[in-house]
Amino acid sequence: MTKKLSIPKISSKERRDNCVALDQTSVLASAMHFAVPLVWIGFSAALGVLASCTPCEPVGCDIVEDPVASPSISTGIAGAAVGLGRATNGCLECPLGHGSLEVWSTSLPISIDQQAMDTIDAGPADISIDFDGRYEHTLDPGNYLVCDVRNKAVCAALHVEEGNVFTVHVHSQAGPIRLAVFAPSGDKVEEGLFELDRVE
Repeated sequence: MTKKLSIPKISSKERRDNCVALDQTSVLASAMHFAVPLVWIGFSAALGVLASCTPCEPVGCDIVEDPVASPSISTGIAGAAVGLGRATNGCLECPLGHGSLEVWSTSLPISIDQQAMDTIDAGPADISIDFDGRYEHTLDPGNYLVCDVRNKAVCAALHVEEGNVFTVHVHSQAGPIRLAVFAPSGDKVEEGLFELDRVE
């Protein structure tokens, strides 16, 4: 009776961690290839799992999963943009890409979709942030609406206090553009996020 090999699924982080072991395993497996054919099958299966990490660099996806750790600014917003990568060996790459954010200063906090849309329709943004990879931008304390308006308007309403830096990542990898927002405390922000009708 032939026993079926079970190959575990591993995450992108585990792929990168296992890359170091790949070369050592490859050398050992090659040496055993001629002496123990059955063992080679097991090594080949393991190599197939490990080798999938080699060409895949999901660095951008990892970055947008966490807040900016040590911004050089004291008050404002910071983050990164992740673009659409290519699929290689079952892994979808996430390169850092181009980002564009529009920022409106508002007298009161934005709490509903209509307020956000009215703010955008009222006139041009007060601040435009165009960047590649990562960015940091100083803001005065106050209320802000931060949006990416390249397709649908995806926005985050922020109340920035002195000494606060919010993380606002732009994520356009695999699907519609979306924002990943983290409070100065490091907690992910789930409220005050808006996806509005297409802005012409």
